[in-house]
Amino acid sequence: MRILGIVALCAALAGCASASSDITPAYISPVMYQQYNCQQLAQEAQAVSTRAASLSGVQDSKRTSDGVATAAAVVIFWPAAFFRRG
Repeated sequence: MRILGIVALCAALAGCASASSDITPAYISPVMYQQYNCQQLAQEAQAVSTRAASLSGVQDSKRTSDGVATAAAVVIFWPAAFFRRG
């Protein structure tokens, strides 16, 4: 029973969202941007930066929610598991 609890806890922790700082960036080919002038590159850089900042906030929020849910499950539900007979 104890081993099952440990396995379930590890699975729950492994399923949590990653921090935005832990996500590795993806390679994007520069070919798409070869025809851009300086102003277009600046606009695209600003748009990408804004989108990345927004998404990292969402990702960190999801991670916090997952951590709170896991902590609540461990505190609330695990003590009941030790008092079961079977």
